[in-house]
Amino acid sequence: EVIDNAVNNVSIFAQIAHAKILALNGQLPEAQNITRQAVQTWLADTKQKPALVTFRNGQTFEFMPLIDDIASLGLHQTAIDLAVAVVEFQPENVHLKKWLQDNYLKIGDSEKALQIAYHNQLLEPDNLDNARGLARLLEKNNNRELALEEWRSIVNRNENLNSDDAIGLANCALEGGQYSEAINVCNEILSVDRENWAAIIILGSALAESGKIKESIEKLKLATEVHPEEALPWIKLADVYAKLGDTQHAIEILRSAALALPDSAQIQYKLGKINLDNGFITEAIPYLRQSANLAPESDAVTIDLVKTLISLGREDEACDALKKARIKWPAQPELAYLDARINFNRCEFELAKDSLETALKSITPLPEWLILYAQSILQDTGDPFVNHQKSFDKATIEVAQKALNQTMQIAPNIFDARVLLAEIELIKGNHSTAYKLYEELIKSPEYYQEEWTWRL
Repeated sequence: EVIDNAVNNVSIFAQIAHAKILALNGQLPEAQNITRQAVQTWLADTKQKPALVTFRNGQTFEFMPLIDDIASLGLHQTAIDLAVAVVEFQPENVHLKKWLQDNYLKIGDSEKALQIAYHNQLLEPDNLDNARGLARLLEKNNNRELALEEWRSIVNRNENLNSDDAIGLANCALEGGQYSEAINVCNEILSVDRENWAAIIILGSALAESGKIKESIEKLKLATEVHPEEALPWIKLADVYAKLGDTQHAIEILRSAALALPDSAQIQYKLGKINLDNGFITEAIPYLRQSANLAPESDAVTIDLVKTLISLGREDEACDALKKARIKWPAQPELAYLDARINFNRCEFELAKDSLETALKSITPLPEWLILYAQSILQDTGDPFVNHQKSFDKATIEVAQKALNQTMQIAPNIFDARVLLAEIELIKGNHSTAYKLYEELIKSPEYYQEEWTWRL
């Protein structure tokens, strides 16, 4: 029956099994090539014959072990591609959707993870774990108001106070600027659990944001004494001193924490960040590197490390870090943008464009990403006398213009975008339109910066 109705499935299972054996024997590149080809063939064939995912008796194949095997070969995107295709045939497979949600996060695509979380919530509305996952993803995507609503709903659905859920609500309220709510929730937690260190930390932070600095420091010092093995109390205490402008005291607290917790990626990262924020760029790099070594799963650490290396002109080192990071998080938009920046600076315009196309899949692309995309299309290196002499086909110009128009919708006064739009009109031969745009531009304060004066 399997052979008659699902030869293709037997083939993909057999090929991945063969690939696993090759990988175990040290032939990983060959194993990966076989796996990619097997999945591509299966995806193409199932478009033609959707019945290949089922037996004749209507039972479906169990693809989850196969998908796990593919991911174990380091092919997360390939595993995701297969999982997405299988979900189309098994839309109520919650286990597979949760796997997809987790793995979208692993490759840095939190927006797709959020879409899956919403769908899981619809399938199982009474499942509190789904609701918690959705709330955390909303926070990760900076949808604070929606996250707060979700956490409030979760807390209200518990018959008795659930400290972990209440902590989720308090932390979200703190991050969303709802300091009174954070304080009230923490006090409620501490009324039944006096030594809940997470509640003490959030309370101390909320008090600091509310201007009650003395009370805040007392609470946070208590947290470092009760739980010196936890990184967060030290970090929040340092934050309060930094907020007061006492940067040196903040750094001393973090150095003490680093001695107490030498394996804490959070402490190393915070030391890197505080040095960065205060202009000590060179001093920041060792801490960021150590943080990246201690927390290889954190894309945020890698992003800051790469930005720092670029700012110091250490492009080769930034490239090395980016290359490894983009294998791990191929869909992370900010990493894709940083990769594009380096490629653009090296006049590798096609590579820059490819990376930016990944970045621009984000629901909320930043204006500078769109501008760099247009510059990559136009191969615009900033030479004031070159662009209008180049020839581009109509389709290419339209893609660049669309990106710039999108930029103007987000931030209508960005000078770079306005200049490029004027130059596109010049390239297109619309001289009167270009002239009017240039007339407006020379009235802007930016015109008096030397680079723009010459260009315009």
